[in-house]
Amino acid sequence: MRCVRLRNRHSAFTLIELLVVIAIIAVLIGLLLPAVQKVREAANRASCSNNLKQIGLGVHNYHDANRFLPPAQIRNEWVTWAVLLMPYIEQNAQYAKWDITRRYSEQPGAIGSAADPCPYNIKTYFCPGRRSTDVGFSVNDVPGGTGVTFPARPGGLSDYAASQGSDNNNAVLRNSDPGAIRATLADGTLYSTGNFADNAPAGVKVVSFKGFTTLSTIEDGTSNTLMIGEKHVRPNSRDGRNEDRSVYSANNANNHSRNGGVNINADGVEQIFRIVPDEADQTATPLNNASFGGPHSNVCMFVFADGSVKGLNKSISPGTISGGRLNPGPFHYLNVRNDGVAVQASDF
Repeated sequence: MRCVRLRNRHSAFTLIELLVVIAIIAVLIGLLLPAVQKVREAANRASCSNNLKQIGLGVHNYHDANRFLPPAQIRNEWVTWAVLLMPYIEQNAQYAKWDITRRYSEQPGAIGSAADPCPYNIKTYFCPGRRSTDVGFSVNDVPGGTGVTFPARPGGLSDYAASQGSDNNNAVLRNSDPGAIRATLADGTLYSTGNFADNAPAGVKVVSFKGFTTLSTIEDGTSNTLMIGEKHVRPNSRDGRNEDRSVYSANNANNHSRNGGVNINADGVEQIFRIVPDEADQTATPLNNASFGGPHSNVCMFVFADGSVKGLNKSISPGTISGGRLNPGPFHYLNVRNDGVAVQASDF
């Protein structure tokens, strides 16, 4: 007898079945995508917190070594906290390229050469929720003073800034004490700090300086006072322009510091510095180029003076100004080291 081999016949998908499968896959992707985004955001926030923790430890180690807290800047046109902390965040090799006695624009090494210390991005200074170290460098870092002209010097960026309090004088990381600065001219003779303005001659060196504050002068307590946090950057200023120029340079205070709270400045202008959400209307939000703010949903990350890292709700109140009278809110009190008010955790 002849054996007949039967073939199994498989029916193909119908168009309706195929569409159903595609629809099911689309639904599954739609369900999984928010979960993936939440995991990514949680990872970015954890990494950001770790960066700020390392910065906070660096500040404390600097204080232990020098007996004062690092100033936000040595003085206008010189270097900032971001350079001074390098040896304390495992960046000794990069720090060795800097001469902190010289202004930012007069650093050793030809611009763009391997010896140039300025164009270097440090991973610890970047929030991964916003960008990475391959973002590039500042494109228009030129001193703002008169009488001295230097070429633009590209430098490293950062997503973090020192709190300058509500008025630049009541913060933890204040600028250095001008009365303690000793400077010399290029020939080594003493240069009077009494006229040490932005138009200091080329070649002037700051041979010694001292920070204004220590941990013991934080009268409100280190756990109640902000030190460094995420800075808001306007979308049209991203990656090397305006307030997002080099964090190493004190040519523009907004490069390396931000304010928080309420203030009436010397010209009588009322100022309210709040945490600015990334999605805020840039034209309707005043002082956004001098304010804190980060890419995380709902919160902005800060390291406090005790080294702890916390996220502040972006809606935390900076306070109000009414009839020329300041009515500070919790965000104001957290930025000021000596207001006598201890903010409760429930306030942020």
